[in-house]
Amino acid sequence: MIRSLSRLTTLNCAVVCAVWLALCLTPSSRGQDYPNDVRQTSGSESRYPADLPTTNSDSQSPTTGPTILESAQIIAVVGNEPILAGELLSVVNPLIDEKLKGAPPDIIEEQREKLMKQLLTMVIDTKLLYLDFLRQVPPANLKELHANLDEHFNKTQLDTLMEQANVSTAGELDTVLRSYGTSLKKRRQQFGEQVLAQQILRQHVDFQPEITHDEAVDYYHEHAADYDVPARARWEHLMARFNSLSDKGEAYRTLAEMGNEVMRGTPLAEVARSNSQGVRADDGGLNDWTTQGSLVSRVLDEAIFALPIGKLSRILEDEQGFHIIRVVEREEATRVPFVDAQVEIRKALTKKKVEEQRKAYLDKVREQTPVWTIYDDKNAAAPRP
Repeated sequence: MIRSLSRLTTLNCAVVCAVWLALCLTPSSRGQDYPNDVRQTSGSESRYPADLPTTNSDSQSPTTGPTILESAQIIAVVGNEPILAGELLSVVNPLIDEKLKGAPPDIIEEQREKLMKQLLTMVIDTKLLYLDFLRQVPPANLKELHANLDEHFNKTQLDTLMEQANVSTAGELDTVLRSYGTSLKKRRQQFGEQVLAQQILRQHVDFQPEITHDEAVDYYHEHAADYDVPARARWEHLMARFNSLSDKGEAYRTLAEMGNEVMRGTPLAEVARSNSQGVRADDGGLNDWTTQGSLVSRVLDEAIFALPIGKLSRILEDEQGFHIIRVVEREEATRVPFVDAQVEIRKALTKKKVEEQRKAYLDKVREQTPVWTIYDDKNAAAPRP
């Protein structure tokens, strides 16, 4: 059962967080996944507020430190729609348990509140979109609308949830979900809100905006550094460490002898495995692709990108010891040409334009819908929905 709960926790996190982020805020193009009658049905009120309890202001923490929340506590009200702490705690608590097990209580509560605030923003955005959809739906169509959503939930979500929870009935699933502070009814509601939020967003946001050639070229020049590819090289290394030998003189003589062996025809890899004290000695001194500027040793970095390929270096010295290197292969610094970058550029510009449209639409909706959260004023009780 513990394994089942863990799997369901993963599902909760993946479904709720990913759906709120990707589906509701920047939905995919899977409009065909939803039944036509859901997409076309048009309402102005919710069927859910009466099912949700109000908050008890005594459960709030003092004004200093993180807010300690109970599952039934209202943490936000969007229009007349309350959002309960349990809706978020069912996602946040398993993450806290997994990532911060054994951490001090004050750290756990601080991180819990941080995650709650981040997730609450996403939930509020979804709720705003959902309520705006309802404004456009004739009240007479609400019953049919929600029946269609429930049917779609049963067809596309219920079996997966039961499988992940390792249960065989909806009742058993509800019991498991309640152990996380949510319920099957609440999951149905969240699913419906997410679907409707997606649909209304599609009506106000063009998810395939036009990207002109000039816009793409301008973006390429403005973000030129993003398309710079630094030089990199593969190289061989022999080393004598100062802290492994009696003095610098012995270190120098030891490395010089290694170099002489290579000059006499012994493979450098063989010498490295036998005598080198470098970190790659067991690999024959071979260092795989190394980006220019990535090494701690400036001496080695400069030599790797200046030495002719295949030539054994002179003895080099840095803070750690003496070195001999040989470059096996090197690629010079370059820049990805526009023709190769334009697909990525168009994706970036599309994402930017979609986000700008989404933000503008949500800002407009916020002007029509009052929003209160417990984090606005910790001394204030929640308004009655």
